[in-house]
Amino acid sequence: MKQKFEGFVTWEFVRAFGELQILTRVSYATLVFVPLLSALWPLIAEMIRYYELLFANNGILPAPVPEDAGQSGRRLLPNIWTVAFAGSLAAALAHLIYQICAPDIVKKYSGDQFLDAQVTRYRENPTKSQLRRSIHLVKRLPDADRNPGDAEKNKQKLLERWRKTFPADETDFGKAKGSKSDPDTDPFEAVPTELDERQKSLAREFVHKAARAEYKKAAGSKYPYACTASTLYVFALGAIIWIIVRQAGSVFSQAGWI
Repeated sequence: MKQKFEGFVTWEFVRAFGELQILTRVSYATLVFVPLLSALWPLIAEMIRYYELLFANNGILPAPVPEDAGQSGRRLLPNIWTVAFAGSLAAALAHLIYQICAPDIVKKYSGDQFLDAQVTRYRENPTKSQLRRSIHLVKRLPDADRNPGDAEKNKQKLLERWRKTFPADETDFGKAKGSKSDPDTDPFEAVPTELDERQKSLAREFVHKAARAEYKKAAGSKYPYACTASTLYVFALGAIIWIIVRQAGSVFSQAGWI
């Protein structure tokens, strides 16, 4: 259960909120507006009270009995503005954590965008360095498959296909002076200078799988910060939903629908 929760609450989840510019701008605006409203509220409340009494004395409105008055009879700041301020503060703090702690590739790309960028880069300019890096990532990082049981099996099948497709004695990669790898003993270090279509297809599959694994690893890093940012964003979203529901109920009530 814990692993499933940690797999869901990642920086990729936080990114869905962090990249919403309208949420950030509204939050900052509310953080400025509500304190100003709070500072001016005693004056505003007195003006409201004055006109309520004026209309009541002229028989236009019944005598006012404010529902939001405290024990002292003083009109309080409406709850909706308090909730809006709390939600905006939570969103601002979450965005600050996202900007400071989130990995750069998560802030720059979504998961699909990163995959497309890496595959497109290799397709347009198939370099040995990118393919070699992809091979190492596939070997070293956990598979990004959603089903952990099938992930390792699929990974091993892919590695076995690589061993069969790129036998070490057909390659020259890794023989350069100073190479730490021996292509005769490690076929994963061996990449031919020229690839046929079958080999190109397998190489692109490695690049794609490596990109998925790399992005998943980055998205799952610094979990406490990602969890904190997620909690704050969810609180802000809950505040927005509460405000919308409450205001919608008020409108429908005044219209006589409920």
